[in-house]
Parts: sequence; structure tokens; C-alpha cells
Amino acid sequence: MVAAILAIIGYSVNDTVVVFDRIREELRINPNGTLRDVVNLAINRVFSRSLMTSFTTFLAALSLFIFGGGVLRELAFTFLIGIITGTFSSICIAAQIFYWWHKAIASTWKPTPTWRRNTNGRIQQSIAIIAAR
Repeated sequence: MVAAILAIIGYSVNDTVVVFDRIREELRINPNGTLRDVVNLAINRVFSRSLMTSFTTFLAALSLFIFGGGVLRELAFTFLIGIITGTFSSICIAAQIFYWWHKAIASTWKPTPTWRRNTNGRIQQSIAIIAAR
């Protein structure tokens, strides 16, 4: 039972990392878009991949549950529940947490003017992002 729970945690973390990686790639591709649109686009692009992977794994676990014996049936049942909750959490919850987290961080940072020397040796004003605490 512990092995099944650890396997499902690993599966869910892997799926969440894929979602976060796709968001990171979309932020790099589309730097001028709003965070909400970029996260939405990333979820739309990774949605089919996550569902197909989860569905395939779900079918394998379902066959173990139907045709397996006592201990194997308990393991497969844990896999079935874990696959459903892991897929839901990585697609529906993790991206929203990412959005809220970055929205909260952006509201605590403010642009502050600073002075520095440019390549010609002249002093110029630039904008630095400093945490407002």
C-alpha cells in the first residue's frame, strides 16, 4: 500500500512538473502576454497530453483491478484513485496556484529608479525591481 501511494505521488509530481514546464516555455515564447492568457494557453496545450497519459495508465490499473488477486487489487485500486486525483490536481489546481502565486509576488514588487553607468561611461537612470517590504 505504501508503495502504491509513493508511486502515485511520483506520478502526480511528474505530471505537475510537465504543466509547470509548459507554462515556463509559454512565458518565454510569449513574454508580452498577460499571465492569465499565458497560463491558459499552456494548460490548453498540455491538456491532451496529460489526459492521454493518465487514461492509458488508468486502463492498465483498471485491468489489474479487474483481473488481479487480493493484494494486487488493493494496489490497483490505490492507483486508480491516485491517477484520477493526480491528473485533476496537476491540471486544475497546480496551474491556478502558479497563477495566484505569481500574481501575489507581482503585487509586492515595485519599480524603483536607480542610477548606473552605461557602456560609454555616462550615468543613466534605469528601473530596478525591488521588493516593497
